[in-house]
Amino acid sequence: MKQQLAVQWLIDEIRKLSHNENHHLGMGDIRISQGMLDELEEQAKEMEKQEKIEFACKVYNENYLKDKSFRKIAEELIKSE
Repeated sequence: MKQQLAVQWLIDEIRKLSHNENHHLGMGDIRISQGMLDELEEQAKEMEKQEKIEFACKVYNENYLKDKSFRKIAEELIKSE
């Protein structure tokens, strides 16, 4: 199964709202609360951080899951952004 990028995940989640009668306003418009938007944004940002960590680990070492020390360094660098 292919991993979904954070941006595509966010777009898909917003599009799902257009099929929900509580959020669909017609003509392609949707209603979304600021709280719901904030929650989606935070989830997408967390996914993006994980993508960056995994990419950095893969670049460093093909078998990155075994290299816990590099993963920890990558996580700390991403958290400090």
